[in-house]
Amino acid sequence: MNTGRHAGFVMLAGMLVAAGCAGATGSHDVTITYRALEDTDRGRIEHVEHGSQVEQDAIERFKEFYRIFSAERIAASMERVYAENAYFEDGLRQVRGRERIKEYFLSTTSAFTECTFDIKDMAYSQGNYYFRWIMHLRLKRDPDHPMEQPGMSHVRFDEQGRVVFHHDYWETLALFERFPVIGRVIRFIKSRI
Repeated sequence: MNTGRHAGFVMLAGMLVAAGCAGATGSHDVTITYRALEDTDRGRIEHVEHGSQVEQDAIERFKEFYRIFSAERIAASMERVYAENAYFEDGLRQVRGRERIKEYFLSTTSAFTECTFDIKDMAYSQGNYYFRWIMHLRLKRDPDHPMEQPGMSHVRFDEQGRVVFHHDYWETLALFERFPVIGRVIRFIKSRI
């Protein structure tokens, strides 16, 4: 395949992936992420006190919320885990506000029969918490081939121990590789890069 044709194919595939990843606020905008970080920085809001019982309870609530990610748990625990004006971002969406985050989370549950997060460890630095995890996912469209995907969550808690900022990092393309047409395109591009 000549270089021009290859570049056009890569560009087309990139547009397809970008269109598939467009979130509630449109395609990802890093300025939105930076603004959310700024809005939840120390000095702007009170963070949970490091080493406090409130902090320990917040960490445990977060871990428990994601241990089994289901519609029932989301509906029952969202208000205890996330602040009203929380910000959430992953490779698919950028969402502000607990109710909108809840709607997004609930919408994702229709795609799988099982989703759990095995949180391996956590690190802390100046009001930032980093949870390293492995997501176990069984998609309805492919139940015989469960996914295992490592990732990391960057989280900030307010003074009541509720999440005000949450950014997930994981290989989102691995999810799209499960779809027949776009999966072949992604695998082709990966093999050529």
